[in-house]
Amino acid sequence: MKEQVIIDVRERDEFDANHVEGAINVPLSSFSSAAPNVLKQLRDKDVVIMCYSGKRAENAYTMSQGFGYSQSKEYKVYPGGIKAWMEEGKPVIESKKGSLSLMRQTQILMGAMVGVFSAMSLLIDPNYGILAAGMGIGMMFAGLTGNCAMANAVAKMPWNRA
Repeated sequence: MKEQVIIDVRERDEFDANHVEGAINVPLSSFSSAAPNVLKQLRDKDVVIMCYSGKRAENAYTMSQGFGYSQSKEYKVYPGGIKAWMEEGKPVIESKKGSLSLMRQTQILMGAMVGVFSAMSLLIDPNYGILAAGMGIGMMFAGLTGNCAMANAVAKMPWNRA
């Protein structure tokens, strides 16, 4: 049997909070550029793609098919992600670091911006409501595509760099 390798496609802060021992972190936000090299080095191993619950792992799996990865044995998504892994009682490495996840930082920032723009539209000029609506449309786009420009920008902040 081939050696199994787990590729965890969660963002770095999520991976640092908890991950399967030996897993390789290739965040979905950089998967299309980083994964071809990583997968090329893993051709002789079984590869399992994992995220928190499975959706991002499925996206990564689909992406990898698009750039011509042809596995020589088993290549699959771990159903239910690390959430299911932990519910099954399997071991994970957990960080004691107490930082907010990238998603929570993005949600806080987005909520604050929508609140400020909405208040400005009531108190200063109704045109500020356009900015609040734009933020909502941006979040809808992020939800539909799995690509959030604001989360990508927040990930580049100094406190989120590894």
